[in-house]
Amino acid sequence: SAGAAINGAIGGGAFFQFSGLDFAPNGDLLVGAFQDFPAGTSGAVARSNTAITSISDFIPGASSLNGVGNLLVVGNDLYVTAGFAGTVSRYNATTGALDNTFSIAGLVFPASLRRC
Repeated sequence: SAGAAINGAIGGGAFFQFSGLDFAPNGDLLVGAFQDFPAGTSGAVARSNTAITSISDFIPGASSLNGVGNLLVVGNDLYVTAGFAGTVSRYNATTGALDNTFSIAGLVFPASLRRC
């Protein structure tokens, strides 16, 4: 709600509700896409350029990301909560690749992450 407007569409315009934000190691702003519309079955993550003047797809829409709430970058790891999916997943913050060695599922609407 503060700062420059983020311009662009995520997932061809299917995602219009932005949620969590954090900066990737290269300075790009990562933007959570809460849920697709009208289906309401998946979430995604987008990436804005360093100047925050454009946005593009980064992690494609998936049911495992339905209800993206918070993003947290630690080193080159991107942690993503997904409330409706009940998951916390980890991705490579530079490439967007899923880290299959880390997954938390079965949570009741995880919404927040905290750096310790």
